Amino acid sequence: MYDVVREAFISGLAVVVPLVITVAVFLFLFNAVYGYLNLFSEAIVALPVVSLIPEVLNVSPATVVEAAAPVVVFGAVLGIGLVVNSSRYGERAVEYFDYVMVQIPGIGSVYESFRRMSDVVLESDAENFREVKLVEFPHEGAYTIGFVTTETPEVLRSAAGHEEMYTLFLPLAPNPVMGGHLVHLPESRVMDVEMSVEEGVQAIVTSGVAMTGRGDDGLSPEELNSLSPGEVGTAERDAGSASESGSEPDRRTGAAGDGDEPADRYDDRIDPEHAETPADLVRRARSDETDRGDGG
Repeated sequence: MYDVVREAFISGLAVVVPLVITVAVFLFLFNAVYGYLNLFSEAIVALPVVSLIPEVLNVSPATVVEAAAPVVVFGAVLGIGLVVNSSRYGERAVEYFDYVMVQIPGIGSVYESFRRMSDVVLESDAENFREVKLVEFPHEGAYTIGFVTTETPEVLRSAAGHEEMYTLFLPLAPNPVMGGHLVHLPESRVMDVEMSVEEGVQAIVTSGVAMTGRGDDGLSPEELNSLSPGEVGTAERDAGSASESGSEPDRRTGAAGDGDEPADRYDDRIDPEHAETPADLVRRARSDETDRGDGG
């Protein structure tokens, strides 16, 4: 019962909080614009087109000014967006405005935080979150959704001793832009997952509730079994696994007739120190089950 109430509450927050913030921002803009328009209400009502509205709709001039406020807000936001997107001078003006705002003590840090949030959320060319991956984090046997953000710099790849690496952002639920971990992992430790960036973000902000097409436990067993690391080095790892399984004795069963159950025997082939990826663990465990079935 507690889990049901908790999940319902989190889902409600995921829906209500963005709506409340959006409404609050627009109410603030509306009141600010209405206050300025009210100072020039007589001049606005005297405009040729606007002067006909009170007579046609049978409303007071104050109502006309009040109704004009959201129109002005929408037009201003749309106009600023068009200027920024269509001209490099608009982008430079925004950068200069950002610079000025950041220099204001107290306000600058808050403005910069929200500015970065908007850059991540509103980026249309998907340069921030390119694709969704799955990594073993924060400990063995636990998997976390990560977003590929950029190419790993050469200086980091050289220091780590890996030619191919991923730079991923592992967000914290339920707000993926307020906190998380930036990790640099070799390609062999990163697994592909059939999930779009939008689906990944929805899974984070709803704490997994909005993972449509999946069971209550998140990723289905079929999806976990189908996960695989990057293509580079996969053939070598598969060859090494086949050689290892063919040359080493089966430590799980021990000597014939010793009576030990497989679960009671230690198998160093699936020790994380010897296995290269979580996908190897799944593949080897599945192969062992098949061998036991064939032998029975």
